[in-house]
This record gives sequence, C-alpha cells and structure tokens, in this order.
Amino acid sequence: MSRRPTSLPSSQIDAAAADWIIRRDAGLTDAEKAAFTSWQAEDPRHAAAVTRHDQAWSMLDHPRSNGTAVELEQALGRRSARRTRRRLAATSLVAVLLLAGLFWIWPGSQPGGSPVSTAIVLNPELQTLPDGTRVEVRSGASLAVDFSGPLRRVTLQRGEALFQVAKDPQRAFVVSAAGVEVRAVGTAFLVGVGGAGVDVIVTEGKVAVRTGPASSMPEGNNLVSPSEAPAPATYVDAGRRLMVGLAPGQVTAEPTEISNAELSDRLAWRATRLEFSYTPLAEAIALMNQHSQVRLVIDDPDLATLPVNGLFRADNSATLLRLLEANFEVSSTREGDVITLRRLRK
Repeated sequence: MSRRPTSLPSSQIDAAAADWIIRRDAGLTDAEKAAFTSWQAEDPRHAAAVTRHDQAWSMLDHPRSNGTAVELEQALGRRSARRTRRRLAATSLVAVLLLAGLFWIWPGSQPGGSPVSTAIVLNPELQTLPDGTRVEVRSGASLAVDFSGPLRRVTLQRGEALFQVAKDPQRAFVVSAAGVEVRAVGTAFLVGVGGAGVDVIVTEGKVAVRTGPASSMPEGNNLVSPSEAPAPATYVDAGRRLMVGLAPGQVTAEPTEISNAELSDRLAWRATRLEFSYTPLAEAIALMNQHSQVRLVIDDPDLATLPVNGLFRADNSATLLRLLEANFEVSSTREGDVITLRRLRK
C-alpha cells in the first residue's frame, strides 16, 4: 500500500534531501540507511528531491569519506543554524557550502522584507612566525608556537596547516601533531591531523618524520637523551606524502607519490572564496571574473538580477555556470575565454 504524501512544503523537503545526501557521502550506518530508504518511500516528492540534488551533486566535488564525517556533521549543524536565522529567497541561486573542496547546494523560500545584499572576499588565515616562517592555517585548525628552546617548535593541536619554513641551518624547525614529529631545515610541507592519523605532504625540500614522544627528536646536533637512540626517521621528499596511523602499534606506512591533481585537490582550501548573500548575479560574476581566466558575461537583464547566496571558490566559475544551467534554465555559449549566459526561451 502506498503511503500518503506528507504536507511539508517543497523547501523543507529539499533541505532534508540535501542533508541526507551529504550524510550519505560521509557514511551512513545500517540504521541510517534504512531510515533514508524509508524517508524516500514516504512521499514521491522525497525521492524526486533526492534525484534532483544527486544530479547536481554529481557535478561538484565530492567529500572525501575518510576522516570527514565529523567535519560534515559540524557543517550541517552550522548550516541548520543559519537556516533558522535566515531563509533564502526562492528565486535565488541555490546556496553553496564549501568545505575543504566540498560544495553543497540547497534552495530556500522567500523571506519577509528586503534582504541586504553583501559580497565578501575570504582568504585563508596567514601567520608569520618570529623566524619569518609563513603558515597558512585552514579554518578550524589550532596551533601553538614555542621558540624558547634550541628548536623552533610548533604544535598542531587540530586541523591542518601549510608551512613555508624560513631557512636556519643552526636551528631546526619541528611540527608536532598527535605524537608525530615532522622536522625540516628549510622546506614547504603540509601537516594535517584527523581521526585517521597524521598526514604529511611535502611540496618543497625534504622532511624527517618520527613517531613517539617529543624527546626522541634530536635537539640541534645532539640527542636529548644520549642513552636512548632516537625513533627511526622516515624521510619524505617533495611530491610525496606520508600517512601515519594513530592506532596503537600501527606501523608507519612508506611515503607515496602524490600527483599534481591530488595535490591541488588537497590544498583547495587555500583558494580565495567569495561569500554572497542576496548578491545580484551580475555583481557576483563581476567579482568572480577578477579571479578567473575565463570571463562570464550576462546577456539577459532578468538573469542579471538573480540573487546569489552561498560560498564559492573564486577561481571556480565553471561550477557556478553548471549550477545555473542545471537549476535555472540558463544556456551558455563560449568564444575563447568569454562565456555568454542567457535564459532559455520556451
């Protein structure tokens, strides 16, 4: 027997479908899988919303399932809170959430009154340490700096950061994260700590990675404890990565090569982002054109006023274009590096 359709408005069904899909790609338990199947069967509109969002989702960057479930859950919580405070316009462009290379979309409904249009340029946090080392810190990461001893030491407490180390052959630079220590004299490397372990990616030079207590690392040219040999080091060259598991007794894996595409994807969080709130599409595109080699041009007055909400990579105008084509009956023509947008006419 078919179930009676629910009385929920389309905006709530769309929001629920969006939540289900992002949770599905983060990983569902058996009970959650059953609940997801049951929810789709409750109302034909539920299944249709899932299909619609799934098609848009297939055009976007998918979340990396390993170690991202907690971040995704936190993002959903923040998104839910924002939705409570502010309902998006039904005629606006689907909102987009960027989470470390992750885009998500959801539609909304018309708020009361006239919303205020804003456009904000967001860049990753950049710290310059006392020795001149530059550190790009991913949102949510936390680190502590201690240069009081013979080493230049940074403790990465959570999240990830990219280090461009200032050269000082007399004083080594060490990053500690969850019992893993990464040592370099002058190089560039990323360290990320998550539930699965500590990830080290070297973009320039070479680093030495050791596990165990901090005392196992050499201090300058001497060992902290001459009576004890330091933990064996694993050397990681530029263009390679090393994943160190945190499970007790787990053996550190060997470094593996990382392709340019993988590296670009891994460091996508460093890209400039643009946050739009009820921003006319013409203004949003003008701002995106400042960060992209491909230039978008609007050849339709009605399309120019379409409000945009969301968080976009500034250099990813292609994603904005695909979302417009998939959700707002927009057609495009390209000549060289110029793409012209128009409404489809019926």
